[in-house]
Amino acid sequence: MALENKLFGVRYHHAEMLRALAPLDRSLYPVSRVQEYRGEQAVICSLEAYLNAVYTSLEVVSLINRHFNSGLPMGFRRQAAKHACFSFEKWPWLPMFYDMRTELTHYNTPMPLLQERKLFMDITKLSKLEHFKPGKYEIPFDTISGFTYGLYELCDAWAMEEISHLDGNIEVSLLNEEKLGPPIIGTTIKISDVLSWLKTE
Repeated sequence: MALENKLFGVRYHHAEMLRALAPLDRSLYPVSRVQEYRGEQAVICSLEAYLNAVYTSLEVVSLINRHFNSGLPMGFRRQAAKHACFSFEKWPWLPMFYDMRTELTHYNTPMPLLQERKLFMDITKLSKLEHFKPGKYEIPFDTISGFTYGLYELCDAWAMEEISHLDGNIEVSLLNEEKLGPPIIGTTIKISDVLSWLKTE
């Protein structure tokens, strides 16, 4: 459930970011008194929450992964250097994601360009960059939205790899929500059936 909660957070904050990109009806204050940046600030707040939701999902994945693979370090980013399924080469969206989250969290240079639906960044730091080099960039929000789909593809590939090593006759708990809201039906399912389901998705 811990990972499912984090993945729900990604979907939720992704939707909030897209809503924040929608045009706003009016300013809160007269332009003569205050320069209004409410639209940009709403996008930045929702973007930061979205990137943090992706980040914490990756951290929970890496925590679970240590139970399957002994000797791995704590943290997704450090595991990516040692665990092939998490490598930045396999998932090219990861380096861009980590650079953007670092820039927004620690340096605060990103600024939304609402009309163009892009994020402007002026990167000046010289070290620990995974994707970008120092300079000015405009990243489409469509590219940023792709982090959600990249995360789900990564989780599916990781689950497929780890489950394939388990005894197919082992039964695991399953919560089945047939429709929105209660009741949520508890049941069990064999590992072999989970693997078959993943292969058909």
